[in-house]
Amino acid sequence: MKLVVCFPGIGYHCDKPLLYYSRRLVRADREILVQYTYQKPGLRGNPAALRAALDVLYAQTEPQLADVQWADYDEVVFLAKSIGTAVATAYAQRHGIVCKSVLYTPLEMTYDFAPQNALAFLGAADPWSCVPAVTAKAGGALYLYPDANHSLETDDVAKNLAVLQDVMAKTRQFLCPTAAVTAAEMKALEKAADARGLLYPQMMENAGRAAYRELTRRRPAPGRLLVVAGKGNNGGDGFVMARLAAKDGWQVQVFPAEGEPQTRDAAANYALLAALPVDIVNDAAAVRQADVVVDAVYGTGFHGGLRPAGAAACAVMQAQRQAGALVLAVDLPSGVNADTGEAAPDAVQADVTVTFHAPKPVHTLAAALCGQVVVADIGINATLSGVASDC
Repeated sequence: MKLVVCFPGIGYHCDKPLLYYSRRLVRADREILVQYTYQKPGLRGNPAALRAALDVLYAQTEPQLADVQWADYDEVVFLAKSIGTAVATAYAQRHGIVCKSVLYTPLEMTYDFAPQNALAFLGAADPWSCVPAVTAKAGGALYLYPDANHSLETDDVAKNLAVLQDVMAKTRQFLCPTAAVTAAEMKALEKAADARGLLYPQMMENAGRAAYRELTRRRPAPGRLLVVAGKGNNGGDGFVMARLAAKDGWQVQVFPAEGEPQTRDAAANYALLAALPVDIVNDAAAVRQADVVVDAVYGTGFHGGLRPAGAAACAVMQAQRQAGALVLAVDLPSGVNADTGEAAPDAVQADVTVTFHAPKPVHTLAAALCGQVVVADIGINATLSGVASDC
């Protein structure tokens, strides 16, 4: 049995896009739409007035949820917007509700109630939220959208649609996690998708673009990027990221840790870098300190121990992380077995791991090395079976 409770904002009701579409994602046995009445103006930029409004809205919420027998449900989901995120987190804390919470454009006071198992989405130009404070308090459990306002919208309609699609994809992933697949199962899925028209080069392009999107959400302003690449297709994903970053103004270094790529698709993407301001370095001593490091050395085919060149590459990435760089692993941290989670002594510690189509066993078995795991859609579901069903 699954229960969904929707906590709107004062002027953002449950049938507006963020809450409407997220409700549609979850097949609930029961749905409760909380309703508020509040007329006082002057809330924006006024913490004391917001806190007073929270008290009023919370008081209106209690009787609406008084008859819920929480223990009757196997899963409880709270969907909340704006000041509703504070109502939802306060209710969960005060009543000891174990739930998943999706917090759209939370306010700083939302985090006074220590939300557990929550994922947040915030616009970098949100005039209602203290963006730096919310970002710091939410930590890795927040997606920040450049130029977006309190409705996660900008002046660009096409961009707004793309943001909404991305937010819903992240919401679906959080609420309806896909079952893990092994390395062999993933290889078979890719082969089947290729046979149905989603060719391997396009899957590599899709994977690199998805990982780069995740990178830029965490670091919107171009900085210094180091891509440490292996000689297989995992390295190819990294080369796609390097190309996109160079075009966006990043200072890009690429370190082919085990020499030039040996697979056709990876080699093709490596060749494209020659026309761009990308610094290719073949010696670890020439690597500069970066703001973000992409670990694209080993993918799901890794097993056993690290080869000397691989161990040296992992050491470079670990040193970069210790010096303050964010480490983003492509598919899984290098040096970890995708199926068993067994890690070599020098395996990479990632801050975030972007994996493709579905999680792998490693993301649970070696969760501490993976950091936050993001599952990115690269088109396999749509190619093989159409749009995924609701969870």
